[in-house]
Amino acid sequence: MDGGGRIAQPLNSSSDGLRFATPSSAWTSVFASLSGPNRKPATPARRQRTAASAAQFKLGRITIAPPALLTKPGIGTALALLFLLGTASVSLVQSGQYAKFAADSGGIGDILARGLGLGVKAIVITTDNGMTPGQILPATGITQLSSTLFLNADAIRTKLLALPRVKQAAVRVLFPDRVVIDIQERRPFAIWQDQGKLSVVSADGTPIETASSRRWAGLPFVVGPQANMQIADFARLIAVAPTLKAQIRAGVLVSGRRWDLKMANGIDVRLPEHHAKAALKALALLEATSHVLEKDVLSLDFRAPGRMVARLSADAYSARVEALKKKKSKGLGNPT
Repeated sequence: MDGGGRIAQPLNSSSDGLRFATPSSAWTSVFASLSGPNRKPATPARRQRTAASAAQFKLGRITIAPPALLTKPGIGTALALLFLLGTASVSLVQSGQYAKFAADSGGIGDILARGLGLGVKAIVITTDNGMTPGQILPATGITQLSSTLFLNADAIRTKLLALPRVKQAAVRVLFPDRVVIDIQERRPFAIWQDQGKLSVVSADGTPIETASSRRWAGLPFVVGPQANMQIADFARLIAVAPTLKAQIRAGVLVSGRRWDLKMANGIDVRLPEHHAKAALKALALLEATSHVLEKDVLSLDFRAPGRMVARLSADAYSARVEALKKKKSKGLGNPT
């Protein structure tokens, strides 16, 4: 950590750092100045052929450079390395061993770039919710064999956005040898159960990870196909009855349109598709005044407008029937 919440991830030390300070325009002057005292005067056709030779400069092509250029620091070494690597690459391709060579040492371009001091020496990672370099770096594809010259910041960002926990990502390649990655994470918002599988999801419904830890037990719990995509609506729903929140064990999405609440004591509360918040407020009032959730009931149904239908347990139903019989018997014995 560098004190600012950033993690510097060093890679192995780079090579001896060959210098290549010649401007790119020097190549044109190289080929244009190849005519010596024993050469014919440069005609327009000859200048055109010379320019074409400069444009065709490729890895592995042998090119004669003037002594004045070769005396500049590092140029001779760089050209020699270029020639050797070009020759080696042709041999490897012909022998079918290039793929193994690239896996062990990197591509020819990366090897050259590392030799010129453009290897990746450090990766600075900033996250906002605890993701580790070990969770981020493999997705970038950056290794000790990479070079900053051939890194594609947009491609790396696309790979990072494919990680479930990554909401936003910014990638900057800073020459000569540093990469900076800023990550904005999705935060755990709820637990979603579908077909027996438990997942931690963010507020936008994206599954982040498997809910295999008890540390997520305090999050809202929703059940059913596509329930994760309506988790924000469910959170707003239960927020209208804070006194009931501790008693709500889970929300079950029914037909993608309405919610049933599973209470901690096993009672099912069936909410209507429309005006669900008003029904939940009515339940909170009934609990506060008559402790309805402590009664011997199986379910409370609020789907009929302005009514609540209670379904009694078998024992409660039998007791209720006996009570009604006694009440009716007493009523018949009294004069009217």
